[in-house]
Amino acid sequence: SLGVWCAKMRYAKRQVQLDGNTKRLRKDNIKRLNDIGFEWTHVPAGISFEERVLDLEDFKNKFGHCDVSQTSPGYKSLGVWCAKMRYAKRQVQLDGNTKRLRKDNIKRL
Repeated sequence: SLGVWCAKMRYAKRQVQLDGNTKRLRKDNIKRLNDIGFEWTHVPAGISFEERVLDLEDFKNKFGHCDVSQTSPGYKSLGVWCAKMRYAKRQVQLDGNTKRLRKDNIKRL
């Protein structure tokens, strides 16, 4: 699919940036993709942070806790999001990296 191909192009470009490996993606093809406005940073369309917070609040109201597992029946995607937020919070605590989760959003969670 187109999405898989785009992911492969993003990965190949990272390889070029890391070690100059142009085996998967030549520099002239990077330029061609740049010229058509290819998005090198993938931002998945979908549910916003606000919507996820509301989902988490609903989960808490229903079950009395916020420990959503990635294997919770009917709540897999919320569980994956919670795992990502836990990881992002650890990154902030370890090195102050707020790239994935801002400090004001940590307070909300």
